[in-house]
Formats: sequence, structure tokens, C-alpha cells
Amino acid sequence: LGRRDRVEETALGALAMYEELFGKEHHWTGEAVYLVGHERAVFGKLAHAREDLGRALAIFERERSDFNVTMTLQALAMTAWLEGDDAGTLALARRAEGALEKIPSALFLTQTVGVALGDALLANGKAEEARAACDHARSAQQADTKGAPTEKLYGWDALRCRGEALIALGRAADALEPLRASVLLTRRIYPGDLARARFALARAMVLTRGDRAAAVALAKQARDELAALPHPRHRALVASIDRWLDT
Repeated sequence: LGRRDRVEETALGALAMYEELFGKEHHWTGEAVYLVGHERAVFGKLAHAREDLGRALAIFERERSDFNVTMTLQALAMTAWLEGDDAGTLALARRAEGALEKIPSALFLTQTVGVALGDALLANGKAEEARAACDHARSAQQADTKGAPTEKLYGWDALRCRGEALIALGRAADALEPLRASVLLTRRIYPGDLARARFALARAMVLTRGDRAAAVALAKQARDELAALPHPRHRALVASIDRWLDT
């Protein structure tokens, strides 16, 4: 419904109920703690998010709940990425990848973990590995969203992930198609995801001698969206866009 202002309050209320009904170590309490941590990461409360997600992970590991362990490791990787911790992001994404091997049929987790891993690899200068991870995630996304609204994205964006990896590999012309498809996905869960796609498309357009005015407009739109977000990673992206625009 777009009521992001009510999410943390509602999640904390649910957590308090679960703790009272079932105690602090119950599986359902862990799911409520995960929800609180995930939303705090989205809203920029990253230190609190790490604490919440770490608590949830301990509950799920104790229960050997492979799905929830994988989901929580991915959220921790996202939190590290938003903090700007490249090495930490890659380590957590690799752990999520390892946990996912126990549940290979979980298409939603395959795409989410795949893009998290792709972003982590890109941040650490491993573009070819990133492209492979993004492509694997995209295959799972296509299998998982048949019949879903074409403008909506339920997790991370594998199209944007693939496009950015291709740009890093010097294949900007190949990046145009996935990035043009990506910017049509306007309803998203994760902060800054659409802005990143717009900036990636702008870079690809200039590298392939496309419409420079349109590329600049995309980049400025992305910059304004990212500037409104509280995460260190997005502040760094704003600085990158400013440098790009200056050239």
C-alpha cells in the first residue's frame, strides 16, 4: 500500500506479541526478528539491522531451517552492501550461496541470492563471475514470475545486475537490452534499485554513442532518487554520478 512509515512500528508490534506468546528463541519469533531487521536495513538503520538479523540467524541455525538461514544471510549481505563493506558483502553472499545448495528448488531465494552475490562480486572487481551469478539469478526470476505484473519486481533486479556486469566487462552494447527492460520495472522492494538501473543505462548509452541528452536526464533522475536515501552506499553512488556528469 506504500505505507512505509508504518512498517517498522507494525513489525515491532508483531515481534513483541511473538516473544510474549512463544518466547525469545521460537522459530516464529525469529521470523519476526528477521522482518524487523530487514526493514531497518531498508530504512538505513544498519547497525540495528545487523543486530536483529544476527539474532534471527542464530535462531534459524539452531533449528537447521535452511530456507530461513539462506534468506537471513542474503539480508545480512544486503546490509553490508548498503554500508559499503565490499569484503563483508562478498563473504556473506558466499555463505548464502553455500546455504542455498541445500534447497536448490527455492526459485525466489536463487534469484535473490544470485543478485546479492553478483553485486558483491562486482564491488570486488570480479565482473565475469558477477555476470554468471546475475544470469543464473535471471533464469530463476523468469521461471518464478510467470504471470506476474510486468512492471513489478519482487526481489533484487537480475536485469540491472547483468547490465552492470556487462558494462564492467566492456560490453556496453550487450548491456543495453537488459537495462532497457530493467527500467520498465517501476514497482520495487529495495531502495535505490531502480535508480541504479537508470544510471547503468545512462552509462551504457554514452559508451555506445547513444542519445547523450537522454542519458544525462536518466543519470540526474537517478542521482535525485539516491540522494534521498540514508545509506552510505547510496551516498557513494551519488558522488559517482556527480563525477560522471562532470565529464
